[in-house]
Amino acid sequence: MQSWIPFIPENASTLAWKVDALYFYLSGVTAFFTLLISSVLVFFVIRYRRRTPYEIPRPIAGSHKLETLWTVIPFMIAMTMFAWGARVYFGTQGQINNDH
Repeated sequence: MQSWIPFIPENASTLAWKVDALYFYLSGVTAFFTLLISSVLVFFVIRYRRRTPYEIPRPIAGSHKLETLWTVIPFMIAMTMFAWGARVYFGTQGQINNDH
């Protein structure tokens, strides 16, 4: 059966849908964060541009809650990618070994 997405070949095995689902998840997360970071970057470049050459902003104090949050969230996303990828990989190894 031909895929509804033109650049994806038809499934060559019963495990292909698992790999395809992982691929779409990774691509979706990548596209989402690329668009988010690019949009926020453009917004802040425009919003906080220096209007005069002598304008010096005041120092910003750090926030431990914010730093913890932006460390934990990417870690959790990375762990879902790792766990899903490991499950697909070891699932394929088990089925390949059982076929021989």
